[in-house]
Amino acid sequence: MPKTASTAIATGELVYTTSGAVSPLSASSDERVAGVSQVTVATTDTNYAATAGTSGSMIPVLIDEDGIWEADPSSTTNTIANGAALDWSTSKLVHVSNSTYDQFIVSNPSGATNLTKVRGVIARWEGSEPAATN
Repeated sequence: MPKTASTAIATGELVYTTSGAVSPLSASSDERVAGVSQVTVATTDTNYAATAGTSGSMIPVLIDEDGIWEADPSSTTNTIANGAALDWSTSKLVHVSNSTYDQFIVSNPSGATNLTKVRGVIARWEGSEPAATN
């Protein structure tokens, strides 16, 4: 997928599409997930400033809408119920208590406490649900 120019992206970060290119998912937002970045683009990389449609703008992005994902929780002091619908705290962390956008559905043993990893499904994939209406 083409990446947004002059935007750092880390391996394993969730990305979303904006203006035809991917950027890291914003914390606690209603953005739909386009995929998971498979490479790091740092400010020092030669393709950092590459714009969509130019050489170096494409990066590999993993898309697996049906897979079970493992993510780090925003806090290791937690009690997360199986089936809980949670939000992203950052483009790599699941928030242990916010559930405004229900972007991650937990698939852990019920009542698990102090988890260092959370397993579940990414619920808000780009193109897999109708656009929100206000």
